[in-house]
Amino acid sequence: MQVRLAFLALVVLVLLAPFQGTRASESGYELRREWFPQWGKAWARSDCPAVRRHLADGLNHGDPLAHELSGIMIVTQTCSNEGLDRAASHFLVAAEHGRDRSMLLLAKLHALGKGVPADVTEARWWAQRAILGWIDNPPTDRRERLASAMENDVPMVIQQEFDRIELIMAGSLQEKFEAAGQIEHGNGFKQDPQRACLWRLSAAKDGLLNAQMALAQQLLDGRGVRKNPERGIEWLHRAAAGGSPDAQAQLGRNLTNGQFGVRKDFRSAYRWLSRAKTAGLEVEDIMADAAAQLKPDTIHSLQQSAFEVTPGVPKMIKDARVPECD
Repeated sequence: MQVRLAFLALVVLVLLAPFQGTRASESGYELRREWFPQWGKAWARSDCPAVRRHLADGLNHGDPLAHELSGIMIVTQTCSNEGLDRAASHFLVAAEHGRDRSMLLLAKLHALGKGVPADVTEARWWAQRAILGWIDNPPTDRRERLASAMENDVPMVIQQEFDRIELIMAGSLQEKFEAAGQIEHGNGFKQDPQRACLWRLSAAKDGLLNAQMALAQQLLDGRGVRKNPERGIEWLHRAAAGGSPDAQAQLGRNLTNGQFGVRKDFRSAYRWLSRAKTAGLEVEDIMADAAAQLKPDTIHSLQQSAFEVTPGVPKMIKDARVPECD
């Protein structure tokens, strides 16, 4: 009975806990989750054959939630007599699709050497990936997530990684921003550009100009994440409006040349480039390109109002906004 109650608690947490940085990987399955209500009804009446049958429907669709539940059922020996090696396989599929609970459960199996070879490096990596995704969650929530996934039995290597990342999360915005670079390049972390993007996004939302600029560049380049020019230009504009000369110069170039799907706007470009020039950046060549498309009296007016008028977010030729860091 205690195992069944523990399992039910895990299932509730699996369904209710939000997942950071998994929007793209999970959204495609949410519309095909017809199997789950039937699975839940079968579970409520302790009908293991029906539980397995409905779960198989989810697995046939490749649903990561079905893989996660399959692994949990094996670990808790509930409606399943498969070995822990199969649980590890299920957790791996779900983890690769962004399920942070599966990342932690896979980390625990590696830490304990159950179902997979004991591997501290793999345990640390999967735990790290899950915990780094909680950057915007409050500390109490992060502790509860770890405890619930580990059933209050946290292997030392996972606890150490949690404590290390907690110290960084408790630091300044600048420290978090610097950690994002370390995460992206694998300095003290396994290289993970997608998690680095989440950390930049968190610092950018809190107003750090360097983070806004770096986030914009990562989204525009598509480094480790889906290319996202709409969001990238929005963050570049926010950094420029906040006073970043580098962002002002780049935005001016984009508006002059129509880069990244931006509609050309020579007036706005000239205003941004004027600010960047005043800050000491060498932007004369691109300013000349923008000025060549404007009348002399317009240029004079823009020079007079460069710091009085802040241009709005550039218009895109094709605007298809999607969340950052997918």
